[in-house]
Amino acid sequence: MTNPSLLSSVFSQLHSARKQAELDANPSRESVEGGAADYGSALLGVYALWASRWSIRLAASPQESAPIDKATSELSEDLQNAATDLLVGAFLLGAGVGVPGEAGGAWLAIALADNLVYLDNLARDLANDLRDLPEWTLPAIEALLVSYSHRVSLYAGVFWTGIWIGLRERSRELGNPPVQRFLDERAVHCATCPGKARVYANWQAMLDFCGGLPSDGSDDCLMGCRCTLELIR
Repeated sequence: MTNPSLLSSVFSQLHSARKQAELDANPSRESVEGGAADYGSALLGVYALWASRWSIRLAASPQESAPIDKATSELSEDLQNAATDLLVGAFLLGAGVGVPGEAGGAWLAIALADNLVYLDNLARDLANDLRDLPEWTLPAIEALLVSYSHRVSLYAGVFWTGIWIGLRERSRELGNPPVQRFLDERAVHCATCPGKARVYANWQAMLDFCGGLPSDGSDDCLMGCRCTLELIR
């Protein structure tokens, strides 16, 4: 189950974004960063709860495939359930509407399918590392699980991309205005992002030049991209 306080925080971000959407074409940076941070925290919270349960169970079990596969399968399911609960919030932050609609539902289905591929890869790699762990003790298992927490946090990039998918729908509502891509002045940039920070005639022109959206894997920084997009009215 997703932490209720995290859900409340995400819904608070959505409320703020919808209020601003009455005045502006773009979600505020605070809403964007807050929503993405809450999603990342939710993933890590789910992972931490899973790790606290299964580290002890695994240490008390033989180092065999059956308990290991059961544990990692449950992890994938728990993280996907959290994504199902929360990813719609990304689209709504960008779109500035109260319900996702057909476009939001289509994006969510694609995002969840892609997310499940990432999670299945995570579960497979973790299971292999558990099977190969040279010392089958609670401290060794806990150390391995801690090392995977960073990888879990990387999957928050799908939320960042979802915001811009929502903004695309907002762009259509506003008659396809110019769009500007910004660098995060606080970030260390990859090789591909700086050349994309400019104003484009419309959304399609931006996609044609950039090859995709921030954090969708179209830049060298992959899912870690923190570039932002704004519609110009």
